[in-house]
Amino acid sequence: MPMWWRKAAQLPPFVRERVPKDVHAAAQAESGEWLAACGEALWVIGAECGGANAELGVTKQPSGVTKAEPGVTKAEPAVTNYPWWQFANGAFQGEERRLQLSFIDAEAEQLEFTLAERGARQFVAAITERIDDSLVHQQLGAPPSGGTARGPVRRGSDGELFAQVPWDEAAGEADRVVLAALERELLEAVGI
Repeated sequence: MPMWWRKAAQLPPFVRERVPKDVHAAAQAESGEWLAACGEALWVIGAECGGANAELGVTKQPSGVTKAEPGVTKAEPAVTNYPWWQFANGAFQGEERRLQLSFIDAEAEQLEFTLAERGARQFVAAITERIDDSLVHQQLGAPPSGGTARGPVRRGSDGELFAQVPWDEAAGEADRVVLAALERELLEAVGI
């Protein structure tokens, strides 16, 4: 079911000013980071100005440093966004409220957060929807060296379609031929 009908996510001001307006859902990690599932990307706002200082009212100072009353100065939080098409999948262990997000690029380290209880399920539903929404078509291939190659066609942030058929340097020439054929089939399947 689409997330658009849900009420806007409740975010502290220091988070709201750092993310796009199209926040589908948000959650805070136990480590203090804020996560916002927006239309085009997952935004992660570092804990530097969150946590206990969030209730104190963090304000941006002209020097580029944030100041949390009373008199505690902190650096700007790290703000990172990850377009949905970069993710292969996500997994959520409900009992532990642990969210794991794996990237298409197998070399990239997966993201892992333990979510605060409030809003965790709605946030995970939004994450699942956004990742699934970026997936247009998918096919499987069988490289000669064994295993299964998964090739999705994804919709990028700009709306363009593209194929993702990841392989690593260990893939032999015969594997590369099969994977290149899979990529051609994927593109043909969506009319590219």
